[in-house]
Amino acid sequence: MPTTSWLDAANGTVFQQAVMLWWARGHDASEGLPNGIRPDIATRFNGFAAAIQSKPVNHEKLKSHFGKTYWYYYFTNKQQ
Repeated sequence: MPTTSWLDAANGTVFQQAVMLWWARGHDASEGLPNGIRPDIATRFNGFAAAIQSKPVNHEKLKSHFGKTYWYYYFTNKQQ
């Protein structure tokens, strides 16, 4: 039986998005990623991070590109 990481076993996009956010809040990008994070999740998170840090934040564009992600939910509901 092949071994898989716990993230691969979970195989959930939202779960991986949550782990990516948790990891990014405590690590420098140069430290690498947790095992099992899909490259498309990491790439999309980098785009979200750049968009949320831009001044001024374009909320319409943010919602259209990331509105169905855990990150968008986390940051928009955190501010309410």
